[in-house]
Amino acid sequence: MFRLWPKKNSKRLWSVILMVSIFSIQIPCMASESLSPKEALAIIRMLMDPGVKSRRLPKAAKPKSGLEKTVSVYVNRINYAWGGTSSRYGMDCSAFTRFIIGKFGAKLPRTSKQQAQVGRYVPPEMLKTGDLVFFDCSVKRKGIDHVGIYLGRGRFVHSVSPKGVVLDTLPSFGFPVLFGRRVLS
Repeated sequence: MFRLWPKKNSKRLWSVILMVSIFSIQIPCMASESLSPKEALAIIRMLMDPGVKSRRLPKAAKPKSGLEKTVSVYVNRINYAWGGTSSRYGMDCSAFTRFIIGKFGAKLPRTSKQQAQVGRYVPPEMLKTGDLVFFDCSVKRKGIDHVGIYLGRGRFVHSVSPKGVVLDTLPSFGFPVLFGRRVLS
């Protein structure tokens, strides 16, 4: 008997079919750029892999550092807005890092590209809590276009389209950390 849809992973298959049927799939950190069909297919293959775990993180019991306590107030409470700088109406990634780091007395420039020039360079394997982490999420343009704040133990917080301010792990985000910048003492 020929079966068009396999029983195993059928929920995942249907969700992938739904995703494919949408006109374009958006990159999580660059809402204005869509994926090419080849890149969309790569993501679909990744989603079909039963070994891929959910990107949602379990809720932490208690924040450990002052930074984690400060950040925990805003996680899932600030929307994403490209170019946005308001905690009420939405922030993009660099506005969020500027907002949080500013609460600890350091001033940051407005964009992720500008923020990548501030502070001391830190290789990805030497990151510490409070370091800025930088990514290249763009398909069309190379270079820094996303920033978050490293929280330790492979976790970071960032404002990302369409979710807003979220906690993520570096491996689950989907883009490698290019480098960090230490802006807090």
